[in-house]
Amino acid sequence: MDHAPHKSWRNSSIHILLNSLLEKGVIKIVGFEQTGRRIARTFAPTVDKAEYYTQWITSAENFETIQIPEIIKLLLKDADYETVYASQKAVEEVLQNLQ
Repeated sequence: MDHAPHKSWRNSSIHILLNSLLEKGVIKIVGFEQTGRRIARTFAPTVDKAEYYTQWITSAENFETIQIPEIIKLLLKDADYETVYASQKAVEEVLQNLQ
């Protein structure tokens, strides 16, 4: 918190937020770092961006799995060839695992 000299929050607010995120399993402690005479915890997310966005979309109140093809189509609309090709391979892998 010493890295933000013009902060507008209290130190206790950050501790409450971090502890809440730890309890929810959103972040995890990955190490410790010495800052002056203090030892600070270091954190990392427990899921990557793709997993987070997937969880966010599928947890939406009105989400239905029938919407997945349209969501994929919209996500790929402006993508380059390599991304579309990699997505096709990912779908083929899922299909292979369903059989």
